[in-house]
Amino acid sequence: MKLNFSNKKYKNKAIKIISNSLNSFNSLSKEDAFIILIHGVSFDNLENLCKEISQKLNITAIEAYNMIQYPTGDMKSLILSTAYELLKNSKHLGEKYTNDHKFNLSSWISHSLYEAKASENIANMLSRDSDFAFCYGLLHDYGRKFSHNFDHVIIGFEHLCDLKLDKYAKGCLTHSFINGERYCNNEYIENGFEIKNGKVLLNSDAKNEDMYEILENSNYNLYDDILNIADLMATDTNILSPKARINDIAKRRPNIELSKNRCYFIASLCNLLIKILNIYGIKSIITNVDINDTNLEEIKNKFNIISDLFYSTYNKCLSNQKENNEKGFQL
Repeated sequence: MKLNFSNKKYKNKAIKIISNSLNSFNSLSKEDAFIILIHGVSFDNLENLCKEISQKLNITAIEAYNMIQYPTGDMKSLILSTAYELLKNSKHLGEKYTNDHKFNLSSWISHSLYEAKASENIANMLSRDSDFAFCYGLLHDYGRKFSHNFDHVIIGFEHLCDLKLDKYAKGCLTHSFINGERYCNNEYIENGFEIKNGKVLLNSDAKNEDMYEILENSNYNLYDDILNIADLMATDTNILSPKARINDIAKRRPNIELSKNRCYFIASLCNLLIKILNIYGIKSIITNVDINDTNLEEIKNKFNIISDLFYSTYNKCLSNQKENNEKGFQL
């Protein structure tokens, strides 16, 4: 699949946005970001959410759906809190599935909600803008409203730019590419590339893609790093450790373990976790993983150690935050 923009206007805007190293701060509320995410999603994919709201407001589910499309005031908070209540009760926002019943068509929204929380938690851990991180995580898969293929990274970017949400649109492009490297995403195994001296070398055909040029000009900030880690912790049912999430992906896609890309991807993720731990103030016994290493088992052993350290730190920070909030303090 070729990752190209629909026209040069979007491509030029993408190059400008992704090369900007400034850390953007929030202008959307969490509630507004969620309404933007679900606006226009069909009733079938929001049916559970509509039913819950209809019971709370004593209206019909269809009336609740119409209200969700253009809510005002406190209704926005009710909608977002109800969505998280559904997740807590192990429900998706809708009950529409693919024909083989293997894939819930609203599961991308559940994943986005969990990713928003994971992004918020990591930002809190690093004393960064947690509201921006939440909204950045919530909107990263905006393109899945229109496509469940990998082109959702381009489509989501273009649609958010049309809504004048350029700084959030950036996350649509960066969330699948750790450190801005093409084909680093674990779900996409392409032919015609090799790793040499820590760089992904592509064939001439791949270099003709717009996304390659975008990533060549990329300048990730800390929120992009947070987004990538959160994306590899959040499923559509939970927030897992990076290790557990990677193992889950490998079980569902066994061909991934046979890919040359696998060593590079896990090594890159491991180094990103080390970077975040260093920012937090924790030094690991493993200071760096060689991304040119082709020994998958050795890389995975190092990754498991780093994942356990990161996840225990993440949970400790989460526990401390909860304790302080219960005492009436804000982190």
